[in-house]
Amino acid sequence: RQRTSETLGYGRKVLTGPTHLLDLEVGVGMRQTESQVTLPAAPLAVKEDDVIGRGRLAYKWQFGETSHFSETFKVESGTSNTFMESVTELRLSLVDKLYALGSYTVRQNTNVPPGSKKTDTITALSLGWAFGK
Repeated sequence: RQRTSETLGYGRKVLTGPTHLLDLEVGVGMRQTESQVTLPAAPLAVKEDDVIGRGRLAYKWQFGETSHFSETFKVESGTSNTFMESVTELRLSLVDKLYALGSYTVRQNTNVPPGSKKTDTITALSLGWAFGK
């Protein structure tokens, strides 16, 4: 039903050029998970606390003044579950400040309720308007 994480860590900008950006992060923390188990009599809430390790990698390739490709990958792992998420995004300038954005997200959990899939995917296509510069 609900998952909350608090982490403390260290981040580093590995690439900081005008064309390529790369950020790396690593940390440790705690995670609280609340699940709901359905019993014949009534639903039962199960709470679990876990020590976790967390890592994140974010890459961005700015191949035009207003167009870019980016990939973000993060992993959060503890004894009860490992959660991974990858977001791939392409933003293309169309006309003036109008842009198109396409993204593909993959989310995976190693421990899921019975009858659930371990991997979810989300595909998004949208149009946007850039305010400011």
